[in-house]
Amino acid sequence: MKRMRVNIDDKTLNQRFQGFDKVKNGTIDRKGFDTFIQTLLRKQELFKLFTQYALGYKGIDDEPVMTIQELMNFYREEQKTDITEKEALEIVNWLKKGSVSTFHNFKKIPKLSFYDFGTLIFSNQNLIFNSEHAHVYQVAFFHLFNC
Repeated sequence: MKRMRVNIDDKTLNQRFQGFDKVKNGTIDRKGFDTFIQTLLRKQELFKLFTQYALGYKGIDDEPVMTIQELMNFYREEQKTDITEKEALEIVNWLKKGSVSTFHNFKKIPKLSFYDFGTLIFSNQNLIFNSEHAHVYQVAFFHLFNC
């Protein structure tokens, strides 16, 4: 759970799991598991941001999905970065590769589910504190004090 950035105790986790165990035998099917994981990952502040841009189309179960144009709007307004339609499509296709989205026809239609939006927001390419940029070079320090 920590790797998925979910802060939940075992008792609460088991209670939520039991809510998806329809047969009450300690197991859930693949679709139930996918939905269970998505509910654990649903952060309200992130869902509010997502629905601010995912305006039009509703996917299966009336869940909002973000179009390519809406993703471009999100980047322009929230990230202060203009991306092209081609770049937005590349982002969506990259996210689809590992997606567990329950969105109907997800593989055929270039749209982002809330789950995939969360994956994008918390991906290394989008993090402010990317560990790949953790190296501090002393050259900059040297120039600050020798001006």
